[in-house]
Amino acid sequence: QESNGIRLVDAISAVGGFSGIAKADAVRVTRAGANGEETTVVIDAEALINGRNTDTPEEFESLLPGDVVFVPERLF
Repeated sequence: QESNGIRLVDAISAVGGFSGIAKADAVRVTRAGANGEETTVVIDAEALINGRNTDTPEEFESLLPGDVVFVPERLF
């Protein structure tokens, strides 16, 4: 199924990539469904960017209007 949204990796690139403290392997994308319930998926965006295999659901590889993306900070 073709999506009209922007690919997650393109969105990350468009904002200048990850900062030095970003936890790129635990990006959370939250999407509201037609029934109003939210679904949150944790994505290893670093693996996506580097072309490695991930278990990311295909429908979450592209962002849709209204999606919320949260990038946590790494703990040192």
